[in-house]
Amino acid sequence: MMVLRFLLLWGALGPLLCAGCRSESPLPAEISKPEKLPSKAAPPRPPAPIEVVKDVELPPPPLPPTYINAPKLKGTKISPAKKRSRVTFQWQKVRRATGYQLQVSRDITFQQLDIKTKTKKPRHQAGPFDPGIHFWRVRAIGPKGASLFTPTQVLDTTLGKKKKQGLRKGKPKPSSETPSTPLIWDRPAELSVFASKVITVAGQAPRGAKLRVGFSQKVECDSTFSLAHTLNPGRNNLTLTAEIDGKISILNRQVFLVLPEEIEGDRYLIERSWRSAREFRTQVQILEDILVDLKNRANGPTSKPMAMVLQREIARLAKDMARLTHLYEIEVGKIDLLLRTDAKP
Repeated sequence: MMVLRFLLLWGALGPLLCAGCRSESPLPAEISKPEKLPSKAAPPRPPAPIEVVKDVELPPPPLPPTYINAPKLKGTKISPAKKRSRVTFQWQKVRRATGYQLQVSRDITFQQLDIKTKTKKPRHQAGPFDPGIHFWRVRAIGPKGASLFTPTQVLDTTLGKKKKQGLRKGKPKPSSETPSTPLIWDRPAELSVFASKVITVAGQAPRGAKLRVGFSQKVECDSTFSLAHTLNPGRNNLTLTAEIDGKISILNRQVFLVLPEEIEGDRYLIERSWRSAREFRTQVQILEDILVDLKNRANGPTSKPMAMVLQREIARLAKDMARLTHLYEIEVGKIDLLLRTDAKP
């Protein structure tokens, strides 16, 4: 019975006693749940493998124009009239040529053209031409370029009855070296360039002729000669003197001694001036030959109107020759300056 009462009393007072115990012994404050830390950023994805693209093969650079051969000339046919003439220019066909370009001028340098025409045939008729000296040249035109011009040819419309004219073959010879002259100077050629100080002067002369170069001693020749000569740096004026049957013949040429250690970076300029000088020299020689022929004809039997034409042409060509000679000397002077021969003390 007593046990029953105790259980009932405990059931009523137990919760109160337990609550008191909880209030007397403070419990630790409720720990707030830590805030969620931001999750670590995901490591960056490895970059996608770069696709290696091979170098794109560019198309090859365009090939240089395929130059075709220059035409071989046949000459001219002149159809004389009373005062003016028509001329047919002729040349041979060129393989792969689609056309041809003809130039005619009274100026040997072709700076002022009287005729500049294209044709598909290997000939062209032009005119009428006034009596006088003209110059002409032609080149072939292909699908990818043009050829070089042919050597300059002379057209003389003062000849009247002479219907065909021959072609100038090779380089013209100076008037002092015509075939009638027994002295022939083979080498060195005009405006030759040497890298060695000692050169050979060679040619042909009659047996027994006495020759010398410059101020050297005379040497007796036996049909051919070969003489050694020493050059100075820069331009050298060679004088070949020959005594033949009591007569003195004198020939002059200009050559250059170019030492590699002297030109440094001026090689291109020297070559350009040298080529220009060669071209001017060739043109002067052509005009020189024409003037000799015109003067001989003017002094011979001819009509008064034709004599006036010849004198007019002589004066015009002599003026052109003086101008080209001056240009030639300018280019040679440039070479002298580039070689520093004149500037040296």
